[in-house]
Parts: sequence; structure tokens; C-alpha cells
Amino acid sequence: MRIYSILFMLIAAVLQVNKSQAQIVSLGYKQQQKPMVQVSLNYPFILSAYSPFEFMVGVDYTTKNKAVPSGFVPQTTLHYYLVDSKRYNYLLAVGAGAGYMFDFNSNHENQIRISPHLYLEYSAILNLRVGYDVMFPNNRGYPFISIGIGGLHGFRHMKWM
Repeated sequence: MRIYSILFMLIAAVLQVNKSQAQIVSLGYKQQQKPMVQVSLNYPFILSAYSPFEFMVGVDYTTKNKAVPSGFVPQTTLHYYLVDSKRYNYLLAVGAGAGYMFDFNSNHENQIRISPHLYLEYSAILNLRVGYDVMFPNNRGYPFISIGIGGLHGFRHMKWM
């Protein structure tokens, strides 16, 4: 029940902001050796239907995972759109995120995380990210797949009355 109320509040917050002040939210499941819940909130500095890229600053949170570093990450993200048009019901982008992870596990230390990924969004509501998290200073990498509700990048093509 708690997850539904959080999701409702995130969607309500997104609907309250105007197009120029949009916030990109995602709530979902991340598989990285073990399953985790992932929540992301990003503020796009470039969010235009006419631009093939976007730059965002935000935070990412993943629940504890003893197999890999996980926790709270202030981050920056850059996406370049490969398929993006108001005629399609989906978009496809390549991207990379970078930030400092405050790890919540007792067996891992805080890390710098760089995450190149492929991003697919359907109907501006469902998203899929497939990528690889590289962690420094332990010089380890972890492949991941993330499935979520949100994303909302496709809303930049909507026309407001």
C-alpha cells in the first residue's frame, strides 16, 4: 500500500508542474545480481521537443543489495535520442549518468558511479534501461536492467491547450 501512495504523490507532483519546469520521475525494479527497488527524480535543464539530447541533474535511490553497492546517488545524466518523434509512441536513447554513491551496505564503501545505458520509453509511462554501472575506487562493474513506471520524457511532445 505504501508504494502506491508514493507513486500517486509522484504522479500528482509531475502533473502540477508546467512543461518548462518538468521533473522526470521513475519508480521501478532494478536487477543487479539481486533485485532492488529504484526511485529516480531528475530535473532536466534541456527538455525540448526540438533538441536531440537532454541534460538532467537529480538523485537516484536503490534499496540495500549485499551483492553490489547500492544507496543514494546525486547524479548528472545526459541522453541522446536515437528515435524520438511525436508520431511514435516510444522513444529510444543512449545515455550516461555519473554521480557519487552514498552506499547503505556495511560491506561496501561509498563509490563514484558511471552508468552508460540504453533507454527505451513507451507511452511516456513505462521505461526500460539496460546498462553497466562502473564503480570507482573499487574498479568493478556490474551489468543491470531496470524496469519502471515513469520516465515521462515523451511528454515534451505534448501540446498544452
